[in-house]
Amino acid sequence: MKPLPFFLIVLFGLSGCAVNQNKGMNRDQWIVETHRTYEDVTKEEVLRSVERLFVLADGDDFNFSHSENGIRATRNWMTYMIFAASQGVDTWDVEVKKVGRNTSVEVSAYVSASAIVPVQVGGATSATNTGASGSSINHPSLYRLFWRRLDYLLGKSDHWMGCGEAEKHFSSVDGGPYGISLLCNSFNIKDDSPRTAGN
Repeated sequence: MKPLPFFLIVLFGLSGCAVNQNKGMNRDQWIVETHRTYEDVTKEEVLRSVERLFVLADGDDFNFSHSENGIRATRNWMTYMIFAASQGVDTWDVEVKKVGRNTSVEVSAYVSASAIVPVQVGGATSATNTGASGSSINHPSLYRLFWRRLDYLLGKSDHWMGCGEAEKHFSSVDGGPYGISLLCNSFNIKDDSPRTAGN
């Protein structure tokens, strides 16, 4: 039973938008890109803005789990193609901590994905699932886009970066436009703006 190489190439070229890690970040870079400190902002303001950020990205598909100091956002998705499909789960964990007048925020993102591809069995063709593989997202571009949007929702910036602008802006950053696919892609992200959404 042998998968057809062409469909694997097409499929993982698309699902690879989410899981391709390039060279990734070292420990120092990871800390810089995944941590922020906001002055004169409460934990509750941060957590409500984080939830709003994901609702704007693709509100119908995100599910949220809340705790006193954090939020987990998960999104199940599926992408259909001719003769093949990919499916997966995006997971975001955001933790906040109050330090005096400041609120410290840490974010991390993960993706688990699998593929349904055609296989040849004798003279017949059937479908098989490749099984799920998971990885943490190690692209600085994804986290930089997250912070830019959170800055806007917290009133720290007057500019909202939509996906069209983001794909151009991050084209030369590690991961390129594929690095931001958990927040921006043409297959399964809606990308609402807070201005058009009434916020």
